[in-house]
Amino acid sequence: MKTIQFTHVFVFHPDQALTTESRKESYDVRRRISEDKIQRFQLCIQTLESANEKWFNYIQKSTAAKKTKDEEEKYEEIIKGDNELFRILHEGKKAIISLTMYKNQANHELNITIRLSQELFQPKELPRLMSHPAVNLPQLSLPTFRGDPRQWRQFWSSFNAAVHSQAIPEIQKLNYLYSCFKGNTLQVVRGYDIAPENYEIIRQLLKNKYGESSTITKLLYNEIQSIKKSEREWIVEAMERVQRQLEALGEACNTLVSKLY
Repeated sequence: MKTIQFTHVFVFHPDQALTTESRKESYDVRRRISEDKIQRFQLCIQTLESANEKWFNYIQKSTAAKKTKDEEEKYEEIIKGDNELFRILHEGKKAIISLTMYKNQANHELNITIRLSQELFQPKELPRLMSHPAVNLPQLSLPTFRGDPRQWRQFWSSFNAAVHSQAIPEIQKLNYLYSCFKGNTLQVVRGYDIAPENYEIIRQLLKNKYGESSTITKLLYNEIQSIKKSEREWIVEAMERVQRQLEALGEACNTLVSKLY
């Protein structure tokens, strides 16, 4: 009976801190122990049922003269006593059911652990990157800026792609920026040390001074109005160039016409 009662606390949860191999071994051992106990219980139950059947048949076949009171009392004690046979058989069958559940659980956990282990050590397929043929492009020189607000957007677009958006130190970006300055721009930044903390300060200073849309728009309108009608050779080209710049700043064509006439 103690062995039967033990099966009801036969629950097993290995320490999750153990390595995968240790947990696999623990689940496998528990599965084999469960299987062994199931077979032993089945053998015991078969033996008890066979013995009970033989004894019962023996008593039934015995004549009244051969029956002894001691035999009947002994049989009654076996099937109805503290360790009554029927109760032992019943508890044994319940134990087999419990052990079968524990064995199936251990087998299930073992399979999961094996699968996770295989997934862990299986080389993952790297995503295929789109391959592009290597192209050797000619090195472009950095643009220059002389302080004309009308040229700021073009200058900054080129400098941003070549230098500002690159993952390089701020001091290096500042050196490149200084190398692009010509004319009046050098006067604007004079007094600032070439130090990494000054790169963003100088960039914002230039943007505020030369990159204001209202300032650029005003200069472009002044340029159009200053074109002399006698210079017909280049007036159309100049008008189209200025118009494209104004449209890039959000100025509509009808606004341009109203300002001119």
